[in-house]
Amino acid sequence: MTTTLPGAAEVTAHAHGLLDEYGLRDDAPGLAILVARGDEVLYEGARGLASVELNVPLAPSHRFPIASVGKQVVAVGVLDLVSKGKVALDDPLSRFLPDFPNGANIPIFRLLDHTNGVMSYTDAPGFWTTPPPLFVTTAQLVATIASLPPSFAPGEGWAYNNSGYVLAGAVIESASGMAWHEYLAREVLAPHGIDGIWHPADLRVMPGFVAGHGTDDV
Repeated sequence: MTTTLPGAAEVTAHAHGLLDEYGLRDDAPGLAILVARGDEVLYEGARGLASVELNVPLAPSHRFPIASVGKQVVAVGVLDLVSKGKVALDDPLSRFLPDFPNGANIPIFRLLDHTNGVMSYTDAPGFWTTPPPLFVTTAQLVATIASLPPSFAPGEGWAYNNSGYVLAGAVIESASGMAWHEYLAREVLAPHGIDGIWHPADLRVMPGFVAGHGTDDV
């Protein structure tokens, strides 16, 4: 049986249908879409505004906050260190963060699969109502996480966990001797020709950067 894959016209129609289905408008925050098969771009488009305040239309060339998609990149960084023999997935967190509470019972792989039991710092009381600092170091965020009570014993449950990936970044720093984002840029992204992921460590101005928008009342 031969399967016929959809072409550009069909993909374009489907993408426009999804944009309509989600109720995205030209005068509200929107999104950009790119669909490719191999090196062939089947659809590239955007709808909505990059900045509601400045009435800037959104374009596919705009750059977005990577948010939790960054977890995939961090995980690859950890696995890269595993491949180089600097980290083992069964290593205890205490090998890299000796002072972290219960670190001897948290293997590295549990940081990546959300079974570590450490409370996600985004679940801490007051997180969403307290203005965040402009910039926070890895060590500062690890200290904050270490002060939180655990959600469950390692391996005894599953809960989506932002803290685990902060700790994974700290493991990268300990094992490599570099800032986690510098290691990822040099050892993971650059060798594969990926130059569009950027970390705001130096608070530089980013041309074409899209501000995040929310719908909550303020």
